[in-house]
Amino acid sequence: MALQKRSSSSSSLFSLPTSTSYKTGVQKGNFMTSHYDSPAANDLESSSTTRSSRITKTVMNRRFNVFQNTYKMYPDKTVNETKVRQIIKRNLQVLENETYDPKCCRDLSKSLSNGILRELKMLGIARYKFVCTVTIGQLRGQTLRVASRCIWDHELDSFVSESLKNKTLFAVATVYGIYQE
Repeated sequence: MALQKRSSSSSSLFSLPTSTSYKTGVQKGNFMTSHYDSPAANDLESSSTTRSSRITKTVMNRRFNVFQNTYKMYPDKTVNETKVRQIIKRNLQVLENETYDPKCCRDLSKSLSNGILRELKMLGIARYKFVCTVTIGQLRGQTLRVASRCIWDHELDSFVSESLKNKTLFAVATVYGIYQE
């Protein structure tokens, strides 16, 4: 159902098929604004089936799962900070006997962060997104301050930070748990 364009000297109009529901808008100057409901939108509404909180829609022989809102404002289970702290400490213990090497520490930082996130997913805390940062640096008598700023809900969101220091390097791991409504 393609639209056919007709043009005149002062404005351009579209001729629409009669089977499409057409809504006329407001006349503005020499132009007329309007919109129409596409045939795909009508097919989308007619072929939907509802199962509990999920809707399966078929458009052009493709199936899509669309999840409805649950309007759940508070989690069933919150982040247990002591368990998260234990996970971070366990992962940082790998660095106790390491010496600082910039190339090696770059890869270690990524693998530690991924390992921490993997273990956090095993806790099974629904509706929480976790962000993990691991910073590894060389010890040379310098002072270091790691800071972060976030916008979040103080009742539901939380963070846990742990650090480790040996003879040649330091590591700071921070995990942020953000509740997704």
